[in-house]
Amino acid sequence: MAWIGAGRMSWWRSASAVAAGLVAAAVPASATGAWRVEPGPVSSTAQLSSVSCVSVTVCAAVGTIGNSSPTFKTYAESRSGSKWSVVPSSGPAGSELNGLSCVAADWCQAVGASDNLGAFLIEHWDGHTWSPVATPVPSSSSLNSVSCTSRAWCVAVGSRVGQSQVVTVVERWYGTKWSTVSSPNPDVTYSYLWGVSCVSPSWCAAVGESFPSSGVGSQTLAETWNGKTWRIVPSPSLPNELNQLASVDCVSSTWCIAAGNTETGGLIERWDGHTWTIVAHPSAKQENAGFSSVACASRTACTAVGSVVESWNGHEWSPVALPGGAYSVSCPTATVCKAVGRGTKIYTKN
Repeated sequence: MAWIGAGRMSWWRSASAVAAGLVAAAVPASATGAWRVEPGPVSSTAQLSSVSCVSVTVCAAVGTIGNSSPTFKTYAESRSGSKWSVVPSSGPAGSELNGLSCVAADWCQAVGASDNLGAFLIEHWDGHTWSPVATPVPSSSSLNSVSCTSRAWCVAVGSRVGQSQVVTVVERWYGTKWSTVSSPNPDVTYSYLWGVSCVSPSWCAAVGESFPSSGVGSQTLAETWNGKTWRIVPSPSLPNELNQLASVDCVSSTWCIAAGNTETGGLIERWDGHTWTIVAHPSAKQENAGFSSVACASRTACTAVGSVVESWNGHEWSPVALPGGAYSVSCPTATVCKAVGRGTKIYTKN
């Protein structure tokens, strides 16, 4: 969805610029050689955008396949044991899947958008096939991320074009149906939610960005759910720059990591239960650097991926070699992560 999704990948420059940034980064010896490409299907027109693993051997990945937005169709792969395979998905022409969350080998939810229908799209995985799920139908909307804590609780976030504005969208799954939940918006012209993470039905965090009517820069946007309502919580931004939080992962209601980018480098922030603070990390002032996804297995094991890749060991962030970068990451354990990159490339780290 060009009008709503362009901001999420704003950090992604040309392949040569990304490669240059990765080569320039100093990589500690302990982090080298950690990632490798997994064997799997290859398609010249498919792009994986999200991955979710429930264990080291059971994962799913979703995205889109096609040569142009009017004919795009949803695309999905599944991993059981040691092999990735293409699996049936049923999105209509002009549709894409942006976010994914799995709680079991036979139960996942994926979210995205259908450009031709002008509305968001949600599909469900039953262990064999992806099929569409009935949803509310707000027009001109896109869902970007979903987080499920069980088969009975999921939250999906995105954005919708309103009257001369773009406003946040939040959808909630109760175990039988999806319903729209009211979400606040800053007093600005455009507000986007790009990432969400839930630790229980009574606590979630969502992140994104907002653009003032003045058109000067953008600010990070962060919201939390207390089981009854969503509220905006302050999150820091660099002044007079474009600031974006693209992804968030929470270990508990008092510990989350959010990742994104500014105009001058990558951006990582941490939630302590009361406040978001900017965290020092190697690519904060690295040209062309930025993150699109973060996954934390614990407070001492996180991985952030994008045009650069970094890992957290509980004390500091360190750069990790992954030429070409990645779009999405899922870490089922503290030592094992899966990431999807350009096209249908799937990487593993253990």
